[in-house]
Amino acid sequence: MTPFDTDISCDLLVVGSGVAGMAATARAAELGLKVVRCGNPSQFYFMSGILDLLGAYPLDQGFLETPKAGWEQLVAAEPDHPYARASWNALTQSIDTLTNFLERAGLHYVGQGDSNMLIPTALGTVRPGYRVPVTMANGAKLMENGTGGRLLLVDFAGLKGFSAAQMASGLVPLAPKRFSLACAGLHNSDWQISCKRISLPGSEHGLDPLDLAARFENREFVAGLIRELAPEAKGADMIGLPAVCGLDHCQEILAEMEEALKVPLFEIPMMPPSIPGIRLKNAFEKALAAMDIPFIGGAKIQVPESGRWHEEGRFHLEAQAPSLVTRIAAKGVILASGSFVGGGLVGERTGVRETILGLPVSQPQSREDWHGTSFFDSQGHGINLAGIRTDTVFSPVDGNGERIQDHLYAAGGILAHNNWTRLKSGAGTACLSAITAVEDFHGRGGSHA
Repeated sequence: MTPFDTDISCDLLVVGSGVAGMAATARAAELGLKVVRCGNPSQFYFMSGILDLLGAYPLDQGFLETPKAGWEQLVAAEPDHPYARASWNALTQSIDTLTNFLERAGLHYVGQGDSNMLIPTALGTVRPGYRVPVTMANGAKLMENGTGGRLLLVDFAGLKGFSAAQMASGLVPLAPKRFSLACAGLHNSDWQISCKRISLPGSEHGLDPLDLAARFENREFVAGLIRELAPEAKGADMIGLPAVCGLDHCQEILAEMEEALKVPLFEIPMMPPSIPGIRLKNAFEKALAAMDIPFIGGAKIQVPESGRWHEEGRFHLEAQAPSLVTRIAAKGVILASGSFVGGGLVGERTGVRETILGLPVSQPQSREDWHGTSFFDSQGHGINLAGIRTDTVFSPVDGNGERIQDHLYAAGGILAHNNWTRLKSGAGTACLSAITAVEDFHGRGGSHA
């Protein structure tokens, strides 16, 4: 069958539907640009929902309480890092731009000024976050000085990826002066932990996080859960639940449970599929749909058969799906296509390749330098630094530092010198590069395609 062809024209084409792609699209729409977004938003299934700015630097010195101190060291020691492209104020304002957009979309994030919050995880560890979903905020109080009480951890029989007992056993050795297991008779810590397992009908063969989150959207289910938790809640000062408390109304659901149980609640991030990540995706998509932003999903973005992707002041790309080929003419393009997981980069025997335009990729000189000898090397691996080199407005440059094409940008995980998984800087890098790129494009008169 011959695919059906269609044509579309826009000011700005955003390739990618991760945080960078969504942030770029949102900002472009706010500025009145005619923007088209394309890509696969499946990366959100792996996201905790926590927005990182900078969680660790130097990498061998633990988590950062104050990201700015680490940022100052990072930009001084690594001038090629994306954070060295802009000021501290530009970085924090880019995160604020994102969270303000999410607020208008109905998803509320909180923070502690310019400090990180420490959030307990399902493994009984903690992780830093610069801005966190409001449903997780009470969990940070477990790590604050001068607090304590009786903590009740709740899990569900058959739910994969979360065990209250496992989380409790991780918290006790993590900070032995702050946590103890109440069931073991230990009462010399600030927080005494007890566990409660709930069995649900139909969960004998396992409980899928998405199915459980959907059950939370049912008022009768929530009412029944409140009744089951009420006896233990009377002896608790805080209750932690896995982060599955609804898909669309999680904030209202937790507020209802808190009011009924008279105890503060918090959600605990789990292994994928991540419900908070899906909420983030849904909030973006709902808001962008309300702004009538076209989205092309399930298609491979590629250059035309001619190989000429920029002619007569326009970029020309194709979105190829099994039964539809969309030809896109755009005045500007932002590549927010991710690194290896997102498909923006691919590793081959001959090296790392950028998959859409064939842009030059900064990478280790040989494959032997891709990985260190230890999988858990605290400094990460050389392959993690591979990506597209850019100038100060995140426009790709060649080996001589010359801009490859006006109105072409790269944002997020595809950027070079960007060890975001180790630095815990993914959202910050995505927001800074995406919003800087959009605002530069807009400032250069990139509208009215």
